[in-house]
Amino acid sequence: MVASPLERMQILVPSAQKERMRMLALKSNCSVSEIYRRAADAYHEGEEDREIDHPELELLVNALEAGISRADEAVERAEREVRATLDFYLAREQAREARG
Repeated sequence: MVASPLERMQILVPSAQKERMRMLALKSNCSVSEIYRRAADAYHEGEEDREIDHPELELLVNALEAGISRADEAVERAEREVRATLDFYLAREQAREARG
């Protein structure tokens, strides 16, 4: 007989969390125990600000930050162009008034 690498563990969880884990297990086509094992593996003690490690989410956050940076640059360029346009028309109006 081969010994199982798994050990039994009884834990108490709120009923709402139990139901969420059951639904996640159904969607993931795995057991509730597997969901809890994955959650435990993703937890890194001492990194309270990053309790769960999700590389996919980190990639999305990085892409979002890059997009925000590009958007900020585009807004700054647009603001400069608007200022230049307003300055042009203001100077034109002042020149008309000076001639008139």
